[in-house]
Amino acid sequence: RFQATALAGENTEAAESFRTVVSALSYAAVKEGHEGAQVFLLSSCVPSEGKSTVAANLAVALAREGHRTLLIDCDLRRPTAHAFFVGAHNAAGVAELLAGRKSLEESLQASGVEGLALLAAGARVPNPGHVVGSQALAALLLRLRGEYDRIVLDGPPALVVNDGLLLAARADHLLLVAAAGESTRRALSAAAERMEAHGVEPLGVVLNKAETDSGRYRAYYA
Repeated sequence: RFQATALAGENTEAAESFRTVVSALSYAAVKEGHEGAQVFLLSSCVPSEGKSTVAANLAVALAREGHRTLLIDCDLRRPTAHAFFVGAHNAAGVAELLAGRKSLEESLQASGVEGLALLAAGARVPNPGHVVGSQALAALLLRLRGEYDRIVLDGPPALVVNDGLLLAARADHLLLVAAAGESTRRALSAAAERMEAHGVEPLGVVLNKAETDSGRYRAYYA
């Protein structure tokens, strides 16, 4: 289980790196002419590259910049987003909400960070791809665009399952997360090509676990 310490403190070197990522995303949105709520999908090539860590920290950074932000765990096969926040749980979330067993109000959780709400994945479902590609999820995101400025989707790895391709159609921007010293150029190219073949062009790559001169790990956007 991840601990809340996986989230960068507000005045740390790691937090500054995520503020840099937020600035880059804001510039890209303006350059591309996007207005209103923005939905960001975070994916990676394979598991264990830090995708969920980056998604959680990006959501925190967006909230700290004054954006009403929602983090949604759409990795229904390996849900972990709730584990970054003290007191959060995975007892109810996307699965229960879309199945009609819980309302949105009952499913949303406080994160402990001002301006940031959490929607966990919820119970395991027999067909995650069907859920993330459903019209019910599309309708939910459309509703949430009217309530939040920024929505961060923690999606599954792009080279493992097709869920990410289905989610990409619901998002405005796709960000690939790569782990320094672990992710290969071949895997990144394969993931990008797979997305582009389905009409989805990644906005950029966030390099996670990049060691700085201070010996600490940060995330970089490229």
